Amino acid sequence: MVVGAALCYPNLANLMSGATLELGTFLGMPCTYLFGIPVICSTYTSSVLPMLLMAPVMKWAENFADKVSPNVLKSFFKPLLFIIICIPCSLYVLGPIGNVTGNLLAVVFSALYNKAPWLTVGILSALMPFIVMTGMHYALVPFAMNNLATLGYDVVVAVTMFCSNIAQGGATFGVALKTKDQDTRSEGIACGISATVAGVTEPALYGINMRYGKPMIGAVTGAAVSGLFCGLSAVRGYTAGGSPSFLSLICFIGGEGNPMHGVIFGAIGGILSLLISGAIAFILYKDPVETAAVHVGVSSSATPAVPAHAGKKISITAPCPRQGGVSGKYS
Repeated sequence: MVVGAALCYPNLANLMSGATLELGTFLGMPCTYLFGIPVICSTYTSSVLPMLLMAPVMKWAENFADKVSPNVLKSFFKPLLFIIICIPCSLYVLGPIGNVTGNLLAVVFSALYNKAPWLTVGILSALMPFIVMTGMHYALVPFAMNNLATLGYDVVVAVTMFCSNIAQGGATFGVALKTKDQDTRSEGIACGISATVAGVTEPALYGINMRYGKPMIGAVTGAAVSGLFCGLSAVRGYTAGGSPSFLSLICFIGGEGNPMHGVIFGAIGGILSLLISGAIAFILYKDPVETAAVHVGVSSSATPAVPAHAGKKISITAPCPRQGGVSGKYS
């Protein structure tokens, strides 16, 4: 959190944008300087990939700082050493690498879309859950905004996320229909409604599909088929709305000719995504087998042996002196 906050610090963002000092050039990219070393200018407020690249470095830095810090000074020396290592590393190396990687991803998808738009929509729809998990979908947002501004419509984000979100919800509905566990059924229904109606897929993605694995196959397949259908039928988003779901079908209204073309074929694509992902998840999903508890009994040999004569009356005859010298019998 400290490293992320440092990368998003307002003064640093202004410095990177050239608002405070004139920028230089390094490797053909604008840069500023820190301790005389060039720092490639990047925007980190909507980027996740640099932090993913920093994760292993931060783990090593924390272990190293913990190892070299004296116990008496560890409370403040360890975090200080961690910051001294991680923030320059993120500014100099990993931050720019993550930013350039995200931009290259957007360029690749842009080139693929120019060659085969329908295929691009299908591929992106299938890959969108994994792109969202890594945060690289933020690299596609500027491309989508540019499409809306220049072309008047967008396909890369509006349509692909629509197909993907519906598929995530459909897979959880399939699990809810198949499972015999009441908690899983109620969770699947709730996650499905959240994804298909509100466009919020995190509960479905992490709570059901990634958790059980096989429902994710249905979600990816349904999204791919729906994306191919929407790409071939020229479904486009003409406005930037909320999170893509069935409620965002109104964003597909527009275009030349029939303005309802996108809504009609988008709804068909959404239903395809819902049914295909739900059917595959229903077929593949199986309730996890609960391991029965093993009760170990106590061996009868561990029980102390009870004498065979226990509980029987035993008579003992012993001489007992008394008057007359006759022995007595006691029981």
